[in-house]
Amino acid sequence: MPTLSEFFGLKVCMYREDGSSHHFPHVHVYYAEADAVVRIPDGEVIEADDGFPKSKMRLAQVWIDLHAAELMENWRLIGSDMKYFKIAPLDVR
Repeated sequence: MPTLSEFFGLKVCMYREDGSSHHFPHVHVYYAEADAVVRIPDGEVIEADDGFPKSKMRLAQVWIDLHAAELMENWRLIGSDMKYFKIAPLDVR
């Protein structure tokens, strides 16, 4: 699964699941043992483990909002079996 970015212990990945319930643009966000599926470009949480910290989810959603256009382009590229690109991590400085 392509990893697009990593920051603050979060790992953001993307892969296409054509024909599944996740046919809409989304990313998989991992933190420690927890994972979530978050829709792009709006950041709506579709699925999340109970143990996924709300503060970490908020960081992921802010990052998704900041990089929505890049995420949508990667969705298109991955769906066309083309090379995806990495996206800058969240920087709070």
